[in-house]
Amino acid sequence: MTAVSAIPWSGLGKSTGRYYLDGERTLIAMRCFFDGSRGEDDDIGQWLTLAGYMATDAVWSGFQKQWETMLRDRYPIAPYVHMCDIAANVDPFERLAGWDDDKLTKLVLDCLLILQDLNKRDVCSFTYSIDLTARVKLIAEGYEIHDPYAICTSSCVGLAFKWQYDTHPTNSERSYLFFDRGEKFINYIRPKWLKERTPPGKVGLGSFWDWIIDIQELDMREHPPIQAADVLAWARTRSLSKKERRWRFLEDIMQQVIPSSSVKLGEAEMRAKCPRLST
Repeated sequence: MTAVSAIPWSGLGKSTGRYYLDGERTLIAMRCFFDGSRGEDDDIGQWLTLAGYMATDAVWSGFQKQWETMLRDRYPIAPYVHMCDIAANVDPFERLAGWDDDKLTKLVLDCLLILQDLNKRDVCSFTYSIDLTARVKLIAEGYEIHDPYAICTSSCVGLAFKWQYDTHPTNSERSYLFFDRGEKFINYIRPKWLKERTPPGKVGLGSFWDWIIDIQELDMREHPPIQAADVLAWARTRSLSKKERRWRFLEDIMQQVIPSSSVKLGEAEMRAKCPRLST
């Protein structure tokens, strides 16, 4: 089968050879944080989304401090940001705990203020969505389309590395990839990375997979960059419907305040890109 992918991993560039795989000579590390979301459009079509941010260690270090301060310096204190809970006004953002509409909106706006102040050269967001309902329909018609989690993961990671190579072509940054714990996306990249990377202790010869230092799961409640990815993924899901709802235009605002790359893989795109079995 041919995977539907925005950026093929094989074409993302080559190693400069200026690092060892044990990380001892890595000059600067990029870190990319991903989170997923599911939702439906106005036609009851189901969509899967993976979203994330890539930035340098220096960016994330400052971001972490700002985000944690933002959560703490308010009443009620926000233990973390999780948009599904915020939008539904449920634990830990329920009204009994002191959260009203104004305080919830202020929390979301404060998240955007931190994101918009990040160094625009050293950070970018990525969002990739696939229409699950259309995929089922096209498979029934004989089209070959990979697993949607595999498509979102390979494509979103591809977008991230393309941005890295396009914007930092002369540096030797290698990258860590982090996914929210308990989601399926990591299952479609970590085994591939472990198989294809140059074994530890060997000198990398230019494989794309050698640009990845590690791939891990994190608990989003304890890691602000995953929380930021959650806001981005949820914003895409909310934008699928044109109904007048709170924060309907959150994705549009986020794309205006931070560099971004965004793809929606709908029925028309899958018909154009995916192979069809001969009948």
